[in-house]
Amino acid sequence: MKLITALVVRAIDFCMRYAWAVVGVSMVLLVASSWYAATHFAMTTDVDQLISPNIPWRQREATFEKAFPQYQLVVAVIDAPTPELVDEATGALVQRLSQQKDLIRSIDEPKGGSFFAQNGLLFESVGDLAPQMKMLTQAQRLVQVLAGDPSLRGVIQVLQFGLLGVQGGELTLDQTAWPMTLAAGAIEKVNAGQPASFSWHELVEGRPSTTDEKLRFLQIGAKLDYSELEPGERATDAIRQAASDLDIAGKYQARLRLTGPVPMAD
Repeated sequence: MKLITALVVRAIDFCMRYAWAVVGVSMVLLVASSWYAATHFAMTTDVDQLISPNIPWRQREATFEKAFPQYQLVVAVIDAPTPELVDEATGALVQRLSQQKDLIRSIDEPKGGSFFAQNGLLFESVGDLAPQMKMLTQAQRLVQVLAGDPSLRGVIQVLQFGLLGVQGGELTLDQTAWPMTLAAGAIEKVNAGQPASFSWHELVEGRPSTTDEKLRFLQIGAKLDYSELEPGERATDAIRQAASDLDIAGKYQARLRLTGPVPMAD
């Protein structure tokens, strides 16, 4: 005990005698140790690194995850008042995110995306397809008008054709109730200064759109940065920023929400 006390006293005495030298040496050691720590130590938030990658089952797991990277997904949920608006918002978001190769690895739409939007009728059963084709055939003239002028003016013209059909006995007044109701709702919102939308999908189907038809999912493969506390933060921030830059809430009345393994893990 006396020996330890003597050593402490000598150390304190030495520091007092050569105070500036001790401070200088301490600063040099501080800088050197900081440099060494910055260049030789790194943090990772990848829990898989806790287990040696040389173990056979870990090697098989790594190979499987490379082939099927489903655990690095951000699921974007987009909804809007009509199927047309949600399709436009989803398409715009996909186009913007496809340019960010440094953060986004892949984008997949489970419902098939643009391919099935253009070729979906080829995959329907005959029983489901027949009534749709019959309806489109009967409404051929009206569809031509809407395709040539997809605006409120085109809708009014279509309604005028419908009234002419009633006068000519080709239609009953009850058959025009649904398109009249749709048009009236849109016009009332416009006059009230509220966001208005008119769905051609609902007009052709003859019924309101279901929740599923106004909802889209995007499976976004994110590139993770395990040097950060939240590995997927940069990717999820980029997705939200893209939606903000595109103003999907204002242009398409759409809402974006994020879920999936990456946001939940973060």
